[in-house]
Amino acid sequence: MSSFGATTPAEILKAGLVHNRNELVLLFSRCLLRGKGNKPILLPHIIRDELYAVCEECNSPQLKNSELAMMLKTVQEAVVIAPRIAFALRPTMGEWYYIRITVEDMRVEEMTAAHYLAFKEKLVPMEAGEMLDRHGYDPFVLELDLKPFGVHQPKITLQSHIGNGVAFLNRTLSAKMFSPNANAEGSQMMLDFLREYKHNGEKLLISQRVNSVQRLRHALLRADRLLEKHEDEEPLSACQGIDELGFLPGWGNTVGRVRESFQMLLDILQAPDADTLEKFLARLPLMFKVVILSPHGYFGQTNVLGMPDTGGQVVYILDQVRALEREMQQRLEEAGLENVKAEIVVLTRLIPDAHGTSCNERLEPISGCQNARILRVPFRDREGRVLNKWVSRFDLWPYLERFTIDATKEILAEMGGKPDFIIGNYSDGNLVATLMSHRMNVTQCNIAHALEKTKYEDADINWQALEDKYHFSCQFTADLIAMNHADFIVTSTYQEIAGHEEMVGQYESYKSFTMPQLYRVVEGIDIFSPKFNIVSPGADQDIYFPYKEKDRRLTGLHKDLEELLFSPDFKEAVGQLADRDKPILFSMARLDKVKNLTGLAEWYASNPRLRSLVNLVIVGGVIDPEATMDREEADECRKMHEIVKRHNLHDCFRWIVAQKNRVRNGELYRYIADTRGAFAQPALYEAFGLTVIEAMTCGLPTFATNHGGPSEIIKHKKSGFHIDPYHGDENAELMADFFERCQRDPSHWTKISEAAMERIFSRYTWSIYASRLVTLSHIYTFWKHVTSLESRETKRYLEMFYILEMRRLVSKMADGQERKQQAAQQPKEEQQQQGQRQSPAKRSAMDAAGQRPLHINDLPDDLLLAILREDWEWMNRRERLARGSAMVTLTLGMWAAGWAAQAVALLGAPVDADEAAEAAAHALLAEEEQQAEQQAAKAAAKAAKRQAKQQRKRAQRQRAQQALQKQQQGEGQQPGLAPSLAATAAAAAEASNEHKIEEPSTAAAATNTSADVEATATSSNAATAAAAGGGGSSGSEGASGSASGSSTGSQPAGGKKNRRKNRREGQAQGPVAAGCAAAQEAGTDQQAQQAQRQLDGASACGGEPEPPQLQAEGAPAASESDQLELLLQELGVMAADGNSYEHAAIEAWIARQQAAGKVPCSPVTNLPLASQQLTPNLMALLIISSLRDAGKLG
Repeated sequence: MSSFGATTPAEILKAGLVHNRNELVLLFSRCLLRGKGNKPILLPHIIRDELYAVCEECNSPQLKNSELAMMLKTVQEAVVIAPRIAFALRPTMGEWYYIRITVEDMRVEEMTAAHYLAFKEKLVPMEAGEMLDRHGYDPFVLELDLKPFGVHQPKITLQSHIGNGVAFLNRTLSAKMFSPNANAEGSQMMLDFLREYKHNGEKLLISQRVNSVQRLRHALLRADRLLEKHEDEEPLSACQGIDELGFLPGWGNTVGRVRESFQMLLDILQAPDADTLEKFLARLPLMFKVVILSPHGYFGQTNVLGMPDTGGQVVYILDQVRALEREMQQRLEEAGLENVKAEIVVLTRLIPDAHGTSCNERLEPISGCQNARILRVPFRDREGRVLNKWVSRFDLWPYLERFTIDATKEILAEMGGKPDFIIGNYSDGNLVATLMSHRMNVTQCNIAHALEKTKYEDADINWQALEDKYHFSCQFTADLIAMNHADFIVTSTYQEIAGHEEMVGQYESYKSFTMPQLYRVVEGIDIFSPKFNIVSPGADQDIYFPYKEKDRRLTGLHKDLEELLFSPDFKEAVGQLADRDKPILFSMARLDKVKNLTGLAEWYASNPRLRSLVNLVIVGGVIDPEATMDREEADECRKMHEIVKRHNLHDCFRWIVAQKNRVRNGELYRYIADTRGAFAQPALYEAFGLTVIEAMTCGLPTFATNHGGPSEIIKHKKSGFHIDPYHGDENAELMADFFERCQRDPSHWTKISEAAMERIFSRYTWSIYASRLVTLSHIYTFWKHVTSLESRETKRYLEMFYILEMRRLVSKMADGQERKQQAAQQPKEEQQQQGQRQSPAKRSAMDAAGQRPLHINDLPDDLLLAILREDWEWMNRRERLARGSAMVTLTLGMWAAGWAAQAVALLGAPVDADEAAEAAAHALLAEEEQQAEQQAAKAAAKAAKRQAKQQRKRAQRQRAQQALQKQQQGEGQQPGLAPSLAATAAAAAEASNEHKIEEPSTAAAATNTSADVEATATSSNAATAAAAGGGGSSGSEGASGSASGSSTGSQPAGGKKNRRKNRREGQAQGPVAAGCAAAQEAGTDQQAQQAQRQLDGASACGGEPEPPQLQAEGAPAASESDQLELLLQELGVMAADGNSYEHAAIEAWIARQQAAGKVPCSPVTNLPLASQQLTPNLMALLIISSLRDAGKLG
C-alpha cells in the first residue's frame, strides 16, 4: 500500500476535480503561466504558494485541508510543456509517483518514471535530423535500469531502517541460510569460508583435515573440553593439543576468548541468530591490509589545507587511518596474531609541481601510526607523460583508468600482495576503487563525502550547458557505476541517503533522472538496499578537546592566536576588531559557493543588532583572488571584498586566510570559547559537517545549516541551533537573540555548550567509527563469499556500461582537453599575429591591462564606448552564436550577452538583475529578428538586381577592353601598372573562388566564375584608367557593378569575418581594393583616393552590417554616459525614457515565431526560450555577476 492509502495519486486528483474543478482549473492554469517563460520546471514552493493563493481567492478552506492538497504538497517538481503539466510526487523518502494533467480538458494520466523523464527531455531541443516518434520522443534513448538485477536480493521495507543495512542483512540471510531446510547447506558454506581464509599464504582458523560440518562440530566439542581445564586469563599457548584437532591461529589470544569463539560457532551451526553471527564475524582476523583511495587535490599532512580541492576530506581520511589502524591492530592481537601488523596505504596522486607541500614525494609515513603511509602515483596522459601540475577534480576523468593500472601495480609491490579491503572516497576515488576491486576481487566500500548532483540545481537535465566547466556527464556516470558496484556504502548521516520529508537525499537523487541526448536513468540506485550503512565520524580528540580541560590547553599558542585575531600588522587578514571585549562569532571552511562564507558575512553586515553584540571572524580561502587557481574561490574572494567595502566592516570583522595547522586550529576553537563566542556553519548543503563536530567537541555553541548532516548532529535549541542558509535575515536574528540572552544570563551559554559536548561524546567519536567500519568489512566479506550478494549479473552490466559509455565520454573529454592544450601552446609569434587581428579597441584595452582580464571598473568610459562601438561591427551574430558561452568569458567580459549589462551598469542607474538579463535578451532577439528581415530584403534586392547586372556586364567588358588596349599602347598609363592590377585582380578572384560557397539564391550567378574573373580584372583597370585620365562615370560604374556582381556570385567561407580580417590587416579585398593598393604604391594620390572611394562603395554594396549610430551628424558631442544611453535605445534594450525596458519585445517576437511554426530559441544557447530555467541562463548569470562586481547590485 502506498503512502496515499488505497488510492493512487491519479485517483485522488480525479476525485478532486469532481468537487473542486473550478479551483483546480485556476491552479493549473496559473502553473502553466508560471512555467511559460524561462522557468518550465516549477519547484515545490511555487506549487504550494499557488495552491494557498487559490484557496484564499476562492474562499475554499476545505480544499486547503483536503487529501488532494496533502498530495500536492508532496510534489517535488512540475514540468510545464503547455498544455500539459507533469508532476513528480514524493510522499515519503524513496517513494515516487508520476502523473500528468492536460489543462485544456483536465485529463489525468499516470506515468512511469521512464515516461516522465521522456516528457521532461522535451524541454531540451533535439539535434537537427534526430528521429522522433509521433509523440515527439526519441525512440532510441539509452535507458539504464538496474531494478531487474535486484529482484532476488533482500530489500529493506521501512524508511526508518534505511542506513542500517548490515543488521537487516544479518537477520534476513542468516534466517534463510541456516533455516531447518537449508541448515546443512549454510553450515557447509560457513566451513568452506573458514577453511579458505589465509594471510600472506599462511592458512588461518581451520586446517584442511576438518573437511565436513560433522567433523567441525566434533572438533569444537573436544577443543572445549581441553580448554575448560585452564583459566580464562591464561594465554592460548598454555593449552596443548588444539592444533591437533585442526584449529589454526586466529581464534583468540587467551583461553577464555577462544572458548567464546568456539561456543559462538557451535551456536551458529545449531541455531543461529543475527546478533551472534555479527559478534562471531567481528572477532575473526579478516582484515590485514587496507587501501584507501583519494586521488584529487593535494593530499598531505601539512601545508595542504586550503589548497584547491583540499579540505575536510583530507582531515577525515587522516583521522580515519589513525583510528582504523588502532582498531585493526587491537583485533589482530585479540585474535592471537600479535606478530602480524595492520597495514594501511592511502593511495593518492603524485604532483611534481607541489607548491611547497609533500605531494611530490612517492611515500610518506602517516604521523601517529605504526605502519600506515601515503603512496603517491602520478597521473599520465595518453602518451604516458607525467602531469606536473594540479588538476581540478572536475577535469581528472581522462587520467583515472591509467592511474588505476599504475596504482594497482604499485599497491601489489608495496603491500606484497592483494589488499583485503578497499575504501573509495568521493566520485573519483570510488571509480578507481571500483576498477581496482573488480580486477582483484576485493571487498569494496564507498564513501561519497558529497555527491555533486545535488549541489547544482538541475545539473542532470542541464548537463550540456555545464559540461565544459564541470564534466558532469563523466561524474554522474562514474557515480552510478561505483555506487552499484560497491559491496557496501558508508554515509555519515541518514539525510545523505534519503534526505527528509521536504528534501531529496544525495543518493536518492540518482534513483531516476535524465541527461538528454546521453542516457536516461529509470532505476539507478535503490536506497532501500542493505548496502547502505550510517557510520558517523568524529574529531581527533588529541587535537579537539573541551575548553574546560585547562591542563591540556596549549597556552603557548595564545600569543600567536592573538596576533592572528587582533594584530593590525598581520598581512594575511582583512579587517580589524576594534572592540576586543565582544564575543566572537567564528566560521572556518573553504571559500567556495557551497560553503557560503560570503553569505554569513552578508547576514552579519545587514543586522545592526548582531554587529553591536559580536565580532565576526572568518577563516577560509585567500584574500587575493590572483593567489588561487580555483575559479570559485577567486569569485568568492572578490565577493567578500565587495561585502566588506559596501558595509564598511573594517572595525568589527576579521577575514583570515586558510589556516593549515590543525593543532593550532584546535586551540583556536577553545580560545574563541573563552570569549563566550559561537561557531557558525552556513553552508548551502553539508553532507556531514566535520567542523561542526570539531567546534562542538571543544565546547562552542554552534549554528549550523539545516541542509544536510548537521541537522542530525545538532538537536535544535538544545545542543545547538539549526539555520536555513536561504533565510539569512532570520538566521541573524536567531544569533542576535542567543547572544543577547547570554548577556542577561551567562548560564545559558554554558548550558548549550555542555549539551553540545555531551552529544558528541555519546555518538561521534573515531573509536566508535573505526570499530563499526571493521565489523562491517568482516560481515560484507563473509556474505560476499558465501552468497550471490555480489551480484555478478549486475557487475557484468556495469562493466558493459563502463566500457561502452564511460570510456566514450572520457575519450571525448580528453580530446577537448588536448585541443585546449594545443591552443595554449601556440608560438608567441602566432599569438601576436592573432592579437594584431583583434579590434583596435580590444587590443588597446588588453595592452593597457598587461594582457590580464579586465574588470568593468578598470575601463574608462571613453574606452568602454569604443569597445561597444567597434565590437558591434567586428563581431556579428553568427560568430557569437558559433562560439556560444566561450564568447562571454573573453578577456574584457564585454562580449555577446554581457555588453548590454555592462553598459547599463556604467550608466549608474538602479538596475534589477532580472531586468538586466531580460534587457540583454531583448537586444539579442531584436537583433536576430532585424537581421532576418534584412537578409530577406537583401535577397529580394539581389534577385531584382541580378538580371540588370548581367545585362550591364557585356557593356562593362567592352569598355574595360578598350581601356586596357589604350593602357597597353601607353596612353596616360605608368609602366607596369596595368599588368600588376590585372594580376592582382585575377589572384584575388582565384583565391575567392577556391573557397566559394554556392547558396540557393546565388547558384545561377556562381556558374559564371570565369566571366566574373575577366570582368573584375578589366573593370579594375578601367577604374584606374578613368581615375587617371578622367574616364568619368563609366569606369566608376563598372567597378561598382563588378564588385557587387562578384560578391553575389560567390562568397568565401566566413565571408564577413574574412572581409573584416583583411580590412584590419590592411590587405586588399577584391579588385577595387587591389586597384587602391597598387595606385598607392605607384604614388598616385588622386588615383588612390578615387579607388578608396570605390572600395568604400563596394563594401557598402556587399552588405556589411553597420555599427549602431550613436550620434547624428552635426549634433553636439554627447557625454559618454549619454552616448551609452543612446546606444541602448538604438538597440531596443532601453526605452526612450532612459529608465525602463521594452518588456514586450520578447513576447511579441516569441508570438511571431510560434505563429510561423518555428521554435523560438535563444541566440546565445540555441535552446528554446521556454527551457531557460533548465539551462542556467548564461546571460543572466554573467550580467548579475558583472553588476554585482560593479557595485550596482546589493
